[in-house]
Amino acid sequence: MDEQQPRVARKSILKPETEKEKERRKSLEKRAHFDEANIKVTLHPEDKDYGFMKIPECNTPYERNRPSDVGPVDPGELARRLAEFEMTEEEMKAREERKKSFENKKKAHYHQEFKKPKPED
Repeated sequence: MDEQQPRVARKSILKPETEKEKERRKSLEKRAHFDEANIKVTLHPEDKDYGFMKIPECNTPYERNRPSDVGPVDPGELARRLAEFEMTEEEMKAREERKKSFENKKKAHYHQEFKKPKPED
């Protein structure tokens, strides 16, 4: 405490502002300032859902407990149902013929596409 430090002069509230101080104060007044509490209350209210909606979806149309799903499958009933869909030999030959005919028509169609047209004289 023996040594005295130079005191920094404080600005008196009674002194008039200089031009430089006035400009500084005005520039500070022009800056954007935010009242965070007001922003929170205004833009983030408690009951706001921010656009997220819960969309109720209907149930899947799958029937879980159908009578046909319950119990073992009767082999006789299964054989009878499969016999209804079995084709005779004639039906199988007719199907093969239709398939071959279709394949030949398809090949001819695409073969035509790649043929070069003959130049006209």
